[in-house]
Amino acid sequence: MLCAGAVALVVLTTPEAAHAQIESRIPIAIFAVPGDPDSLDAAALVEHAMEENVGAYRGFRLVPAESVLDRAAWDRVERARQEARVNLAKGRTLYENLDLGEAVKRLSAARQSYERHMLFGGAEKEHMDVLAFLGASHILQGSEGAGTEVFRRMVLLNPAASFDAQVFPPKIIDRFDAVRRDLRAAPRCVITAEANIPGARVYVDGRFRGATPVRVEEIYCGEHYVTIRARGCLPHHEIVKVAAGEVAASVSVQLIPPGQGERVAGLAGALGETPPGDAVPDALAELGRLLGVDQAIVAVAKRSGDQISVHASVYDLMGRSRIKSGKQVFARYAPSFAGDIDIFTASLYLDIGGKQIATAGGADDEMDSRRAPAGRGKTADAEPIHQQWWFWAGIVLVIGAAVGVPLAVFSGKGSAAPPPVGPEGPPGFEPFGPR
Repeated sequence: MLCAGAVALVVLTTPEAAHAQIESRIPIAIFAVPGDPDSLDAAALVEHAMEENVGAYRGFRLVPAESVLDRAAWDRVERARQEARVNLAKGRTLYENLDLGEAVKRLSAARQSYERHMLFGGAEKEHMDVLAFLGASHILQGSEGAGTEVFRRMVLLNPAASFDAQVFPPKIIDRFDAVRRDLRAAPRCVITAEANIPGARVYVDGRFRGATPVRVEEIYCGEHYVTIRARGCLPHHEIVKVAAGEVAASVSVQLIPPGQGERVAGLAGALGETPPGDAVPDALAELGRLLGVDQAIVAVAKRSGDQISVHASVYDLMGRSRIKSGKQVFARYAPSFAGDIDIFTASLYLDIGGKQIATAGGADDEMDSRRAPAGRGKTADAEPIHQQWWFWAGIVLVIGAAVGVPLAVFSGKGSAAPPPVGPEGPPGFEPFGPR
């Protein structure tokens, strides 16, 4: 008889380890500039779409131009974002294991991080996943009121939110659908946003809504998070509350470039004045030094009616050369717009740091997961294989088999005569058959 013992190894992801993962990624910046004065909104849209794409790949560390204005603040935001992702991954695992109490704690912490630090820009899908799993965990452990409140928040923030039936049970989906039906009759409101800098990007509840000045219509009355971003300025964050009896709420801000803000904005604006070439433009080289990035994507966007033409190039700032470029025309209001620009952006960096992620990890799978219903696809920064319980259980079984089989063979010697062995092995032995 063989008695086997195993030592369980537990690997924990700490905030410090998460920050080290961030620092190990390839730092990259994105600059979309208008091809003419009438294309400010097109440039804002393209820059947002490219940031969404590049920011979703774990091989890159997206460095926005605003980070150079307050490095310490940006570092805190990145830490908070990474901690939120860790809590989302662990909370989802706990939910799947029906450890609902602990799941609520983890997911509540993730929700708090996303909402406290205004992390919605570039992380809307993650925030919806947090709310979906948090609401489901509340309801499954009997807290119907808390779960309904979370689902209501989901619908208020994103009326198009949906659940993956392969992840959530019918009870959860039915409850969410009931909340959505109840809100259909809720009053709708308008939010307008303007800034002293034309073409500033406006986000409402993490969703890109256009460039200033912008009017956001048909949103549910209630509390909404508004963020306004302009190159060379620190982001403006504001919580807007629109009461049911009110028609609209306005956000009007004066964005003032602090410190090196004017220089950053000026250098970025100069990128549109130089035709893309094989050499790194001087303005881009200077921006790279200021931001501390190794690579950059420069896109010139021009709008003509409902068409947006984009000419984009990827530059290696260390080697001071252009890696790849591409041109494409997009139909702004086509249903396939988001997918088309996703594919175009990914095609630009397949030959640099994103190659392993896009091929081995599956570029199409990652892009699909960002547009999928809540719960679908891999959670951002999910736990590595070596942190999964089944990985170590498999290791224990393999070690047990490797040690136990030889011992069993040796202990059986002398107890009975072994069967005759022919060219094909002992009777009943299949060299490559199932064991």
